[in-house]
Amino acid sequence: MKMLFIFSLLIASVLSSPADLFRESAAFLASMSEADPTVVNEMIALIEDIKADNQKDKDNSEKAAVDSREVADAKTQAHAERTSQLMPPTKHL
Repeated sequence: MKMLFIFSLLIASVLSSPADLFRESAAFLASMSEADPTVVNEMIALIEDIKADNQKDKDNSEKAAVDSREVADAKTQAHAERTSQLMPPTKHL
């Protein structure tokens, strides 16, 4: 649900012209003086949760990339060792 909210905001901002976006932003900021503090705090908490989820995803992705690189390096090394045992040394003229 929270991703739908963020996605809706993104689509609305992309589809708006800069002038419309400025007018809407001004209206939004003006309406904030009347905003319910509970709702504002819930939105802040929602954004913080999304940021935490994204950080976890980023950390997991980076770990997976490092792990994959380590596996690839180990396999490359093993391949090089095995193929060097199969091929006779070359003579340079």
